[in-house]
Amino acid sequence: MRYLSGPLPGVDHPAMELALAHALLRRVGRGEVGETLRLYRPTQNTVVFGRRDTNLPGFAATVADCRAAGFTPVVRASGGRAVAHTRDALVIEHVSPDPLSPSGMDERFTEFGNLFAEVFRGFGVDARVGEGPR
Repeated sequence: MRYLSGPLPGVDHPAMELALAHALLRRVGRGEVGETLRLYRPTQNTVVFGRRDTNLPGFAATVADCRAAGFTPVVRASGGRAVAHTRDALVIEHVSPDPLSPSGMDERFTEFGNLFAEVFRGFGVDARVGEGPR
């Protein structure tokens, strides 16, 4: 497994962070690189929406609320729902080939989320899977 961590030159905006994630996803999917774990801190307070979120009623108002709260809204190319993180967050991306994707995405999220939360709790971090406060 490859490991990528820390800021990369030229990746200084949430849109660039998503572009890097998308490129990595495509390269792994094509078999050009193997399973990869990427760890980084966001360059800005960000709300990352999934494409499904963009079709929900009130999406435009939610984007405006994000901006008003000091968060940069962006839409990722791959699945999932909205997630908010500050510049203090640690983002962990695990990219591996999966012939059944996107089926099982929610189960994989829960499985990996619980695994990471358990590891972080072992280091004394109050880590939990689920919706954050407010």
